[in-house]
Amino acid sequence: MPFDVFQKFETTGGGSNEKPLHEKLSDREFQILCLFGEGKTTRQIAAALSLSTPTVSTYRARILNKLEMKSTAELVSYAIQNKISNPRRDLHQQPR
Repeated sequence: MPFDVFQKFETTGGGSNEKPLHEKLSDREFQILCLFGEGKTTRQIAAALSLSTPTVSTYRARILNKLEMKSTAELVSYAIQNKISNPRRDLHQQPR
């Protein structure tokens, strides 16, 4: 993975007072990011959250845009690096 991707994982800037990138996300976007981080597919997320697959795809696109990333693989890596995914968590729990 390119070095610049790892730099994006940490914060929005270099200062210690900066918030993590995922703080830009809405609660639903954060929930979906966590589920992608757990290895769930778009269809699995849609079924678990009673959403349509295109709706989850739209959330995915918004998350990618806000986090300045280009692929689901980057989202998964970000979630793992920031310890915001939990494969054992119940899908119906609130994410924060």
